[in-house]
Amino acid sequence: MNPLLRGAFAALICLQEGEPDRHSAAVRPSLHEFGAYDAPLEKLAAPSALAWGKDDRLYVADTGNHRVAVFRPDGNPVAQWGVAGSGPGAFLGPEGIAVADGRVFVSDTGNGRVQVFDEEGKHLGTWPGLERPRGLSVTGGRVCVAEAHRVRVFTPEGKVVLDLGPFTAPAGVAFEGKGNLYVSDTGNHRVRAFDPEGKLFAEWGGWGEPPEFLSRPGGIVWMKDRLAVADTGNHRIQFFDAAGALLAQWGAPAATAHTGNGWLHAPAGLALSPSGDRLAVCEPLENRVQIFSPAPPPLARRVTTRPWWHAHRSAPVPVRPETSPLAAMADADNHFVYFFDVTKNVSSRLVFRAGGYGRKLGEFNGPAGVAYDPATRRAVVSDRGNRRVQVIELPADPSRGVRVLAAFEPGRLAPAGPGFQRERSVPGGVALDAQGNIYVVDSGNAAVLVFDAGMKFVRTLHRADEAPALWEAVGVSPDGKTVAVTDALAARVFAFEAGGRLLRTLGEGLRRPSGVAVDAKGNVYVADALLGEVLRYDSSGAPAARWGGRGIQPGKFCAPGAIALLGADQLLVDDAGNHRGQGLTLEGKSAFFFSKEGAPLLR
Repeated sequence: MNPLLRGAFAALICLQEGEPDRHSAAVRPSLHEFGAYDAPLEKLAAPSALAWGKDDRLYVADTGNHRVAVFRPDGNPVAQWGVAGSGPGAFLGPEGIAVADGRVFVSDTGNGRVQVFDEEGKHLGTWPGLERPRGLSVTGGRVCVAEAHRVRVFTPEGKVVLDLGPFTAPAGVAFEGKGNLYVSDTGNHRVRAFDPEGKLFAEWGGWGEPPEFLSRPGGIVWMKDRLAVADTGNHRIQFFDAAGALLAQWGAPAATAHTGNGWLHAPAGLALSPSGDRLAVCEPLENRVQIFSPAPPPLARRVTTRPWWHAHRSAPVPVRPETSPLAAMADADNHFVYFFDVTKNVSSRLVFRAGGYGRKLGEFNGPAGVAYDPATRRAVVSDRGNRRVQVIELPADPSRGVRVLAAFEPGRLAPAGPGFQRERSVPGGVALDAQGNIYVVDSGNAAVLVFDAGMKFVRTLHRADEAPALWEAVGVSPDGKTVAVTDALAARVFAFEAGGRLLRTLGEGLRRPSGVAVDAKGNVYVADALLGEVLRYDSSGAPAARWGGRGIQPGKFCAPGAIALLGADQLLVDDAGNHRGQGLTLEGKSAFFFSKEGAPLLR
């Protein structure tokens, strides 16, 4: 069918069924919601996935609490099981869950396995040897698991019957009634559809904000005659027919921070009740679950409000970067790197914007980190989705564009060996020392790869043990003598000397370290995404201070990510869940804001 006619036909179906026009931004009030961004983390902490069981029980992969939590639809808790660990029945950051035939399947993501339980939490078995399993779907004697770069289908006993890929960090899988399989290829911003034999018959999406486009699609679920997709980066849910034609969409980011009741903030997991009358949605950034009626009534309400993080914006002003300190921020959602002037006589003005989504040089796919050297006006960008690092140069004249100096794939330049597999290499955070050496976190191999200024491989930093690990961010002291790296699974920060010897382990008070920086005195600053805090440890590794907490006020954070030192007296924090950056004094006082949306936020 002609695409234009197909779109008109789909819109007509939506209007006949009582859905809003498929191109309208709309909000459908939720039936129930439970959890909250500022509630105690013991209730829910960054839930990633959910599934319905018998008796209206809702099973939640409570990722930040390393457990399965069971609720009634109104949010009343029923049961919970699991603790942080690697033994039977323990978890490390579970990110997938499915319930079928009286069994609960859980993607124990950090431990690289699927665990199987009965509906009361009794451990029945383990399928080991998986690579960061996430999404799960079970139907007709088949169990589908999304892994880091592939999707596999198993028998209920754990035997592989189908192997599909490659994908880039797939987050969701769903069977439909005929045995076809749908996969949210998250890192490629698309959905792919396969028949029962594994033959691709449809794919759609591509990165973007308009309807039919997707941004980091997460959980997906088949709903009788349509596929629901959690369009995470666009803060909405989109509904497609079996071939990928858009039928409807609803959900939108709130105009007031952390509002629920149908407003969505980075929805992740989806689950349809067995009766088909309730759709459950989890929102990790909000520590929240919302439950909706997927069919009319009620109608979704059309909205035209702007997201709350677009408020209080001001225009960029010309700045000469050779005379002004710049703050660099990587924006994984919009695939840009922003450079702001942060002198005290201006209000955090945008100077440059580099990148945009794509695979060409100078384009990015989910940049995971950036390090900037003001002396050379060069920035090193971890281009995670393209599995490479790019080195760019800022011109002296802001009216001119940035220039790409080089690009390289860290995993290909580092020598293979015990504990290092090139095919698993995925770049994470990056850092620079005073000599121009480049430090790249290899999240797939739990290592830091070190390159000199000419991008020649120097050494690998890693731990001696083989415990499950997820290394994400790296910080280097100005003299290059101390290298600190975050481990999200162990809730620890490891400090190495430049040669690779482990100096100390920091961890008291941490839940989910997400950013790290080291100052000239050896103090280590750590951002914790779950706590919404920044913690400081002295040069001996002892806790020295902590500040922040979850919120939108100055000095408060929501899921903070990367942090970096600006000179000797300021700290920059990527306040990711609040869609902004903050500049802080080294005592934790908020000094200024700057916006990831391409323009600064005023105080």
